Amino acid sequence: DMSEQTSMGAGRQNTFSKADFRFLNDHKAMMEIERLAEQLALKLNKRLSHQHVIRPTGSNIDIRQTIRRNLSHGGHPKQIFYKNRVRKPIHLVILHDVSHSMTWNNPLLFRFARGLVRSFKSSEAFAFHTELFKVTDYYREPSIEKMRTQLEARNHLWMGGTCIAESLHEFNTQFAARTLTSKTVFIIISDGFDTNKPEQLVSELKSIQDNSKKIVWLNPMLGRKGYNPDNGSMLDAQSYIDKHAAAHSLDSLKQAVNYIARECH
Repeated sequence: DMSEQTSMGAGRQNTFSKADFRFLNDHKAMMEIERLAEQLALKLNKRLSHQHVIRPTGSNIDIRQTIRRNLSHGGHPKQIFYKNRVRKPIHLVILHDVSHSMTWNNPLLFRFARGLVRSFKSSEAFAFHTELFKVTDYYREPSIEKMRTQLEARNHLWMGGTCIAESLHEFNTQFAARTLTSKTVFIIISDGFDTNKPEQLVSELKSIQDNSKKIVWLNPMLGRKGYNPDNGSMLDAQSYIDKHAAAHSLDSLKQAVNYIARECH
């Protein structure tokens, strides 16, 4: 569980990690949560790099598994089992919604997405509003402020409408063949408000699902009062998403990271 590893401390500060980022007014806490969101990505990489498998050969005896697997023999260790560390890298492709409706959520989500891209060297990142553009190099920029300045200078931020389906279509036609593999975890960061037709979104998601390992949709609106994911585009899209997860707070991002670490390695 990642929750203890990324704790902000006891008492008052712990409540900030549960708070909806959009309505958090404490500037210092906001900055700390943004920093910890980026650290979550680093911890995901570390966790995935320390996977273990149990085998009948190796150098480190796993006493627990040896006892458990010899219970049928009365506990006598007729066969010894070993714990072997293996690295099971995953490949991340991130599509980040930077349209106007995401403005208030993106300080937190920028840091999280940036942390993922910087932690997983083979990852790729794309941003979209009414069109799609590649941002991998921008997200690897060491300075968060310089990254934002570069994106804003190219009119890549806070545009009006959101064309999710058309952006996915552009990804599928221009980038999918070079970036998607059977090991790819495809992460969409968006509130799901789409001006395109729902059936178009379903078609594009199905194509991605057929060529990747998992689709994880991080939605900052999910879990907020009044939001119903069973309306509009998200109703049909959920059948083609492996995990539709909340992304409005630090705790919700921890849960998403736990899912990726548990299901996607």
